Amino acid sequence: MAHELKGRVWLLPDDVETSQILPYKAFGEPDPEQLRRECLSTIIPGFGERLQSGDILWAGEGFGHGSSREDAPRALKRLGVRLVLAQGFARIFYRNAINIGLPVAVGDPGATRDGDELQVNPVTGEVTNLTRPAKLRVRPVPPAIRPILAEGGLLAYVQKHGRLSSES
Repeated sequence: MAHELKGRVWLLPDDVETSQILPYKAFGEPDPEQLRRECLSTIIPGFGERLQSGDILWAGEGFGHGSSREDAPRALKRLGVRLVLAQGFARIFYRNAINIGLPVAVGDPGATRDGDELQVNPVTGEVTNLTRPAKLRVRPVPPAIRPILAEGGLLAYVQKHGRLSSES
C-alpha cells in the first residue's frame, strides 16, 4: 500500500447500497463498457464515463450496505478508484474492500467539494486538500491490514506468505 495516495475526489451521500454501486444486473464479470455505464449511475449519472483512474470516493455514513458479495468493491477497483473514504462503512463492504486490495478509511470530509484534489496518507491518517487549504484526518489503516493491502488483497497475501502473520 502506498503511503501517499493522490486523486480527485467524488463526494457521495449517506446510505449508498452495493446495488447502487453496482446494480445486480451487472454483478459477476460485466464487460468494461457495461461496468462504466452501470457503476453508481443511479446516484451520479454518467459517473463511470467521467471517472478517471486514481480518483477517490468520499461517502457519508453507511457506505456499501446490502449484498455481501465482493462485486461492488471489485467494480470500483476495476474502474480505477484509488481509495474509498467514508464517514462510516457497512462492515461487509469494508472487509470485502480489504480482501480485494482496495484501500478504505473512515473520516469526515469537512469542507471538501467534488473535484478537489486530495493527498491522503492512509498510514498516518493525514489528508491534505490540495485545492483549498484544509487539513483533514481519517482513521489510520490498522497495522494488521496494511500488509494485506500492500500485497493487493487477502488472497495475494496468503499466496505469497502462506498465512496471516497473526496465525503464528
